[in-house]
Amino acid sequence: QVEGESHIFVEVPFHVQSSQIEKITMDTVMKSIPTDGLSELEMANKSSLSSLRQLDKRLSILVKTIQLMHENKLPKNHELIRKASKICKMLNSSSSISTTETKSDLRQQFDEQLTADLMTTFLSTVTKSNLSLTEVADVYSLIYGDFQTNAMMGGGGF
Repeated sequence: QVEGESHIFVEVPFHVQSSQIEKITMDTVMKSIPTDGLSELEMANKSSLSSLRQLDKRLSILVKTIQLMHENKLPKNHELIRKASKICKMLNSSSSISTTETKSDLRQQFDEQLTADLMTTFLSTVTKSNLSLTEVADVYSLIYGDFQTNAMMGGGGF
């Protein structure tokens, strides 16, 4: 409490109405706000990057081992070769896709996911911008609202 001033805080009942899309967007935006210096997006990206690096290391070792087997510098291990073949079949990349139809299906799925992600990003950006503009409007009203009210009532303003 400041000397000469007293403040009374009154709890005002309110109800927020929003659509499901607004709730999802706000949830996404709020989750992406940095906590402890890192946003959840940054933490997820770091986690994904770490996983991809580990996968790259392990696949490099596997490829090197198979190359050495192929060059007869290591004895052939058929069980390892079968497991490597199984891994290659699981990795669904565009270079391993044989038919044009499958490539177009994969491309369509990718485009749909990209469109959804871009729309979410756009809505998040618009929501954040709206929040910033609301804060600016509140500050403006706080600063100039009393001045304008007093000026209209014949007061001197500041």
